[in-house]
Amino acid sequence: MYTINFIDKMPPNTPPPSPGITRETEEIEGEMLEDDDVVEVIDLDDLDDDDDEEQLMQDDENDMSVDTDIDIGSSLDNESIAHEKIAEVNSTIVFSLHKKSVFSCDISPNVNLPLAASGGEDDRAFIWNYKTGELVIELNSSNNSPIYKDSVIFVRFNKDGSLVAAADMSGAIIVWRIRNNCTTNSDNTLDSQSVIGVETKQVWSFDTSDISWLDWHSGASNVLFAGTEESELWMWKVPSGDSKVYMGSGEKVEAAILMPDGKRIAVAYGDGNIKLFDLKTGDVLNTYTHYDKTNETSDNEEPQLGLPIASLDVRSEGGGQILVSGGVNGIAKVYNTQTGKAIASLACPLVGSREAHSSNTPKTTTVEAVLFSKLDQNLIITGTLDGIVTTWDVSTHVSKNSVNVGEGVVKMDWRNT
Repeated sequence: MYTINFIDKMPPNTPPPSPGITRETEEIEGEMLEDDDVVEVIDLDDLDDDDDEEQLMQDDENDMSVDTDIDIGSSLDNESIAHEKIAEVNSTIVFSLHKKSVFSCDISPNVNLPLAASGGEDDRAFIWNYKTGELVIELNSSNNSPIYKDSVIFVRFNKDGSLVAAADMSGAIIVWRIRNNCTTNSDNTLDSQSVIGVETKQVWSFDTSDISWLDWHSGASNVLFAGTEESELWMWKVPSGDSKVYMGSGEKVEAAILMPDGKRIAVAYGDGNIKLFDLKTGDVLNTYTHYDKTNETSDNEEPQLGLPIASLDVRSEGGGQILVSGGVNGIAKVYNTQTGKAIASLACPLVGSREAHSSNTPKTTTVEAVLFSKLDQNLIITGTLDGIVTTWDVSTHVSKNSVNVGEGVVKMDWRNT
């Protein structure tokens, strides 16, 4: 049996968490332009398209009969990175309906509905109550037959929790509408003892090639992105299905991240290249390459092929943005998004090695997660498959401390306070 542990409190002596990074978004305005590398279908005059909102509302009124109404009741410096194992499990809730490995989880941003979504190797996707661990609904067909034919590797709520997308490895993407069906208090909050009533309805679906990345637009509740192994980055309006495709150079999309202005997106590929696209025109505004520091060439030499990228993050700074990428070579690279210049190369330490990236040490770790802190802390945090979490000073590019968490790090995020 495979379980999801929901952690409600931090272990003793845990440093105070940092607030989440604020990313301001703006409406994307203007008409779409034709581009040879772009399949032109979508109009981005207004990402929160009124037609889509009206269509969802009309669906609510006309199709109530097909809705499913369900009630659910220690820090080390670089001198010595110790081999530590996590001694205790701090979870307060366990969800255990998945029968194989769990590949993806997400939490609804709607504070009035304590919902989590999960997908796994068992080809199943669930929505459940993260306060009780009880099942809300399994995301399947209207007659309750299985709807996914492969491992469900992505589940994502949109920015207000009104929609949830779930995608399997083969490229089947399905979006459900999530609606609160229970009575709230006068202050629009749920009573702590009340039973949650949720209505769900499938509102959109699409089949693409094998999927490798998926997320919603952070500023537009009805715009969904997906990357594929065929080097495509798709963008759709939901539920109208208007779409646009941004093409890479043939390599798999490994990761992507929306810029803080909401008008551009950085897409990382399997050959180590990162392309910065303008969402309105489809133009490639800049290209960055994730080189291993030891493989960088002189101006007179041909550049070597970049290495695959595993993670991305971005932060606004001084009127521009800086981008950080984590690679399979154990290196995190920092770029100026306007000039395209790499401004730092951070060699992440290996377990038990102070000089993790000396010429005599093989580079075997992957920087699976990267994060910027809030601006006044001025830090980059890297997490590797060796289980090493390291904080770096953005200005000096020097590591401040490292922690061995005992297991490989595959995801990091800030705890909201």
